Amino acid sequence: MIKANPLLKFIKLSFFRRYTTEKVSFTSVSSVDSNESFEILAEIISLSKSFTQQQGAKFYFVYIPDFKLKNYEKIIKIVKNLDIPIIDIYKELHLTLEDPMALYPFGLKDQHYNELGYRLIA
Repeated sequence: MIKANPLLKFIKLSFFRRYTTEKVSFTSVSSVDSNESFEILAEIISLSKSFTQQQGAKFYFVYIPDFKLKNYEKIIKIVKNLDIPIIDIYKELHLTLEDPMALYPFGLKDQHYNELGYRLIA
């Protein structure tokens, strides 16, 4: 069995992605569950920032919006309260384009970005 390179795992944020997608739901119906999810998110982001600083690097939060902009203000507020620089793709890209639907395949926002969308984000 081949072990993954720890640096590569860090760069890809494998644990962060796995934890947030498996353990935290931001579409919860219950406001109690939702508040708990945001507390967990804040803790994960704070720990990620601390870990990054211990490695001598700078931590940035890149906000890539979902098609419904669910909880946008709450997420941005958490990141700002943690004093983390934000790269807000919604503000930097979606609000600056004449036709933001051009970022999605067939103009359907409930899809991943198309080649143009990913190229502009990069």
